[in-house]
Amino acid sequence: MNLLKWLGQPVNYDKDYPEMFAKCKCNKEGTQLRNFVKVLYEIEDIKITPRTVPNIWVIDEALSQNRAVILKTAYKENYELEGHFFLITEKTEKSFFCVNLASKHGWASKASFQTHWLQHYSYYCHECGIAPYAWIIRKI
Repeated sequence: MNLLKWLGQPVNYDKDYPEMFAKCKCNKEGTQLRNFVKVLYEIEDIKITPRTVPNIWVIDEALSQNRAVILKTAYKENYELEGHFFLITEKTEKSFFCVNLASKHGWASKASFQTHWLQHYSYYCHECGIAPYAWIIRKI
């Protein structure tokens, strides 16, 4: 839904969230990669460029070109690998603006971003695949 808002579509969380939740087949752990990707590629009027193991420069360049980046990441929590999807929409010289990063919207420094969210895990679960992974979104 955050991507739809970035695209300028009239989205209302109270009204539209239950439908999107069902469409993505979410559960208490979130959504599975295959369901997320299926719904992502059904969105009209965007061009999607996937990137395996993106880095700071890939994200920075995409944002410089007025694109958004959806990042699938893995991170360690209590010695276990966890996964998460979030949206990156803006930048400054030292930070990225992230939507739904740790259940919040806000700025993350590029240095901490590199350390925490862009660590490479070649195959962190049988359903999730490589992390980090990005989809660069361009409005058409």
